[in-house]
Amino acid sequence: MNIEIVKTYILILLVVISLVLTLALSNNQPKQETIHNATSEYVNEVDLGGQEETKHRMIEPRSIIFHNNERYYGFSEQSEEKKLYHDMQEWALDDVKTSVADGPPTDDIKVEVAFPTAMPVEVIKSAFNLNTDASLPDWSFQRMFITFNQSESILNVHFISTDDRKEVTAIARNTKLYNTLRTYMTDDVKLSEFMTLNTGHLPIYFPVEGPEMKARSFAFNHIDTDLLVNALFNNPSSVNLNAGEAYYTDGQRGMEILNDGESMEFVNPIHSNKEHKDAMELLEQSLSNINGHKGWTDKYFLEEIDTNADLIRYQMKYDDYPVFNSSGLTVIEQQWFNQELHSYKRPLFSLNNLLTSDVVSLPSGKEVSYYLETNDYYIVSDIQDVRIGYKLTYSEQASYSVILEPSWYVKYNDEWQEIKVEDLNSYKKGGS
Repeated sequence: MNIEIVKTYILILLVVISLVLTLALSNNQPKQETIHNATSEYVNEVDLGGQEETKHRMIEPRSIIFHNNERYYGFSEQSEEKKLYHDMQEWALDDVKTSVADGPPTDDIKVEVAFPTAMPVEVIKSAFNLNTDASLPDWSFQRMFITFNQSESILNVHFISTDDRKEVTAIARNTKLYNTLRTYMTDDVKLSEFMTLNTGHLPIYFPVEGPEMKARSFAFNHIDTDLLVNALFNNPSSVNLNAGEAYYTDGQRGMEILNDGESMEFVNPIHSNKEHKDAMELLEQSLSNINGHKGWTDKYFLEEIDTNADLIRYQMKYDDYPVFNSSGLTVIEQQWFNQELHSYKRPLFSLNNLLTSDVVSLPSGKEVSYYLETNDYYIVSDIQDVRIGYKLTYSEQASYSVILEPSWYVKYNDEWQEIKVEDLNSYKKGGS
């Protein structure tokens, strides 16, 4: 046999043996899959497909209420309230002073702007057009009041401390603004009557009549979990996926995929001695972190800052109403230990195209108030808020779609609970 032919057969045999060995090694790998082959120790640019946010845009009021001789009025359309608040943010506020207070202003005619959580006074430099470089006190506020100086046609703005004992005041010297705000007091088209639920804490305002709103369904987009691996782990190339567990880990930090792939929770158990951050530091650090990977994939607003737990929470919003879900699919939450992100929870989807829209009539605020005050299940002093919002659920008719359905909600013992129409109707008929 020709020597060249022998060499050819030997070469072919060696190639076959190599392929067999490679396949055998591949099939005998442990059930733990390396996710990334990145050679760099940190991936700087990650984009989840959302946008960046600022304190100016993220801080929005829970409500704007017009007080008119012990009667209360609010906007019939949330878009009108948002427009007024954005106008307020541009007012030129000067003559800033800090003083002692004895509760909120007692004027019969005033405007109350209530925020969903207590915030440091320092944040008003970012949220409003404050004409001062002076340092502000280190206490927190949750309510802002606007009173009318009739003799000079100017507006007095009061930021009241959470203990009602201190205030920062400023002045808006603009006659047009003054007249615009006074005009709202007699605007029966844009305003509707509101009522209060007195719990012994801050008053809770909500509309007397239930509005007509639209139930909508949307297609949604999935967020690639690999992008979050790149954003949250210092060395993505060392991250493995535990097969069958939907759990990513680098041996220390972990990221679990929950709710059939629609949310995630990242935990970093390693941290140095814990030092509490103040609210301003926590807000700035959290915004910077989420902006770093374009994590605002839908509209969110600041819902809560808990400096005792170093925790910050943002709530999804649609059409200027909060969106709720019993599995936490509409909340972004972070907890920080010093400079380290300790935990991060968020949804892994974003709303896309509108599919359907139907008008829905909600029960009246009177019905809701009666239900809450007379139902043995609730202790009124433990009710923290009452709001109209959207309930997010998965559609049973179409895959990759969700439904936003208008509903009443009550915040009870730190948990948002839906007030179902059938429960209200049953209660009215003596069924519970």
